[in-house]
Amino acid sequence: MVGSTVNRLMLKIGRNTVNNIYITEESLKTRLLNLQCHFTWDLHVEDLGIDYKDTRLDDQMEYVINAPKHRMYNLRAYLRYLRGDYDEAMDQLQKAEEQIQDSDPDADIKRIVMYGNYAWLLYHQKDFIKSSTYAKKVEAIKQNYELAPENHKLLIDIYSEQGWAYLLFGKNYYEKAAKSFLNGLEFDKRHPELNSGYGTARYRIASLNYPQTEFSETNDALENAVKYNPEDAGVKTLLALQYQNQKQYLAQAAVERIEEALEQGQESPYILRYAATFYRKENKTEEAIKLLEKAITLTPTYASIYHQLGMCYKGLATTEAIGRAIFYLKRAVELKHMFPAAYVTLGEMYVWKKKYPEAEEAFHTAEGMTEEITDAVKQELHLIWGQYEWGHRRSEQEAINHFKIAILIKKATKNRKRAIKHLKSIAKDLIGRDSADATGYGLRGFIYQQEGQEKMAIEDYKKALQLQPNNEEYAKAISSVEGTLRE
Repeated sequence: MVGSTVNRLMLKIGRNTVNNIYITEESLKTRLLNLQCHFTWDLHVEDLGIDYKDTRLDDQMEYVINAPKHRMYNLRAYLRYLRGDYDEAMDQLQKAEEQIQDSDPDADIKRIVMYGNYAWLLYHQKDFIKSSTYAKKVEAIKQNYELAPENHKLLIDIYSEQGWAYLLFGKNYYEKAAKSFLNGLEFDKRHPELNSGYGTARYRIASLNYPQTEFSETNDALENAVKYNPEDAGVKTLLALQYQNQKQYLAQAAVERIEEALEQGQESPYILRYAATFYRKENKTEEAIKLLEKAITLTPTYASIYHQLGMCYKGLATTEAIGRAIFYLKRAVELKHMFPAAYVTLGEMYVWKKKYPEAEEAFHTAEGMTEEITDAVKQELHLIWGQYEWGHRRSEQEAINHFKIAILIKKATKNRKRAIKHLKSIAKDLIGRDSADATGYGLRGFIYQQEGQEKMAIEDYKKALQLQPNNEEYAKAISSVEGTLRE
């Protein structure tokens, strides 16, 4: 082929040599875009550490007993594709196919996402004839399941596979995961797997937004998951952790859920980790450590377990414990390079050990993970960093800058309150030292502004501006607060 057909490759496909159909590469791609599979779900390589997620899938295949194996292989195939290993991706799809028995009445339903992945992978391998063949297989299955209730079963399976894929890809996809599971639940409100998936997604969304979150929606989702999928010990641990964040009257219910989960999943590293998190928050550190040490024997490359062990030893706060915390936190970031929460705690432990260069390196590393760091972790980072600058480097301005960043993150957490308390102390100290220094009044005005005390904020900003008439920051702040009062 020459000329324009180089970019618009003509393909010859068909059922026989008499009735041939000619399509272009572009039209094939348009056809493939209508398939429901990992290649069309807008999953981006930059949103995950491929090798780490791949390891996690290996662990899940071994320890999450009820997880459909063909789905795991589908996901692994897509991860291999993202890594550029097309042959290995094809091998994973073949393994997915081996998991589906022809005797299964829902075999074709289970194949539809897998066939879509086949079609796309072959397309990227420039095997357009086979790619089109798999697209035909998908279309044939869809035709066989056009009518309810069979159509509903097909959609439920697709939404479920889509939801779990979104959960694997991290925090930027949690809302999409929840929507996928919810779409499936429209067809079957009691579906066990969909309820577990939706409860898990709602818990993760709530964790990102904590403490500014409505408990009721997450509670309902997790309670339904426990009700309709009682064999899923994982959602019981999530419900316990959810209860733990709420009023005291839920404490006993939380303990009951954890005990049930441990009885069901005492050999699952995921259950052990969540249960350990629960006990650590209950100040039962030794119990938490025992659970985590057992979990490590099951999954020695699971970074989150090492992070939790680091948190446990941080809580013990002895010299030996701090050393152990550093050891485990270093292991966590070795296993999972994009792990801002672990870097923040590691930096804090280095400060405690007076290893200041190492602490600063950890802080800068966490700060640089702009896509991965959550608001809560970022707030904690700048609180700890500010404390370090103030208490160890005696760098007043740097401390102020970090406390301000923590405060400007509008999450009503203990860390934000601590940052405000530090800044109030600095402002008081500055004004006490020199009543003609504008900085103290400017800081106090900033604090009042963040606490919603606009009139007092304006008063202090004006004092600061009188002392520094050319200061644009104070002038803009006055204008901003006055605008808020007029609204």
